[in-house]
Amino acid sequence: IMDIRQSFYTAIRNLYVNKLRFAQVMLSLVIAVAAVIVICNTCRLMVQQVEASWTPDILSNIDVYINTRVELDKRPTIENLDEIVKNNPDVLLGASPYITNHTMTGNVRYDNKYCKEAYFIGVNEKYADLQNVNVQEGRFIQYMDCRREQSVCVVSGDIANKLMDGNAIGKTLNIWGINHTVIGVMEENSPDTTFNGLIYLPYTSAQKIIGDRIKTGYQGEKYYVNRFQIKANGIENLGNVRTLIIDAMNELLGEKNWSLAFTSYLTIKGDIKGFVISQAFYYMLVVFAVLIVGGVGIMNIMLASVQERTREIGIRKACGATNKDIQQQFMLEAVITSIIGGLIGVVLGVILSFSIPWLVSDMTIGNSGMSYSTSYLEISLAAWPILLALGVSVGVGIIFGNYPAQQAAKMEIVDAINSD
Repeated sequence: IMDIRQSFYTAIRNLYVNKLRFAQVMLSLVIAVAAVIVICNTCRLMVQQVEASWTPDILSNIDVYINTRVELDKRPTIENLDEIVKNNPDVLLGASPYITNHTMTGNVRYDNKYCKEAYFIGVNEKYADLQNVNVQEGRFIQYMDCRREQSVCVVSGDIANKLMDGNAIGKTLNIWGINHTVIGVMEENSPDTTFNGLIYLPYTSAQKIIGDRIKTGYQGEKYYVNRFQIKANGIENLGNVRTLIIDAMNELLGEKNWSLAFTSYLTIKGDIKGFVISQAFYYMLVVFAVLIVGGVGIMNIMLASVQERTREIGIRKACGATNKDIQQQFMLEAVITSIIGGLIGVVLGVILSFSIPWLVSDMTIGNSGMSYSTSYLEISLAAWPILLALGVSVGVGIIFGNYPAQQAAKMEIVDAINSD
């Protein structure tokens, strides 16, 4: 009767004899296991980056749309928001206009150089404190820039380097046909510089470029879009901010003449994490489909192996091997195949995981078209993706190797020996 060591030796020998056949099966397992490790590590690192970069200070920022009917003779201004801030310092820390239109990206030139990915945002002097924007060279937008509608701008480092070879201050940048003088260059670690190609303008200058934004309501009514960035005094005051704005706008505009869209950065953070996790889940489904294909391949090859070794099975049974011995041998061959494929996949997955910053240099957030840089992620490997991948690989071998092993064990001695 065969013991486990002899079964193991026999299984290895049979795999070696049919090495090309089993190598083809292992290939899908290698790819799937490596993919599991890379996807899990990439998702984990991106979620960690979102958690680390979105601090409580940033999460207290709010994106507010106050949409007013076009026939109304009043529209909310930054002065109205400043008054709310002034009267509620325990709830609000500051406000800024936020004039932008992401459909108007590109069309930014310096001499004969052109930046296709650039987009601009119109803000006031308070925006730098609201968003912790740090200026590396020059200065940020000031009150008089907005008051006088000055054609000046503050650019991100990538624009300064790409268009002006790093020497941007005082240079003239043409933005949608209007010349703007560069007065500042942002530091690379400023929060908004995770988005490439960013330019800040005085909100009054940006308004001249974009013009009035008008949206159509559900019943065909027309609304002016008025967008602001507001900073709450802590995450716990997000709900209070909404209440204050609603009360103030009802008093200023009337209850039926406006609508509010209120998005906190806390919600945006959750959306980004959900996007990353959903993408990882989608790719994991694809990987598991590949694993199933590998499992079916193991089953088919093991069934072919059983048919080819029918006489061998009969002789071994005649020499005293039990059904359990025969089943054990074929199960070992299937499991060993999946283990070897899994181990090779682990090695490949670990190597690729350390290449994540180069494989995924930028992540697009939803449908916004903005790229979120991941090139500075700190690489570290977690044990659970490796254990998960190996466990699934071995499970595939057990599940799909069981049927061929049972078929081999059920063979009758006489029929097996007399088979052609």
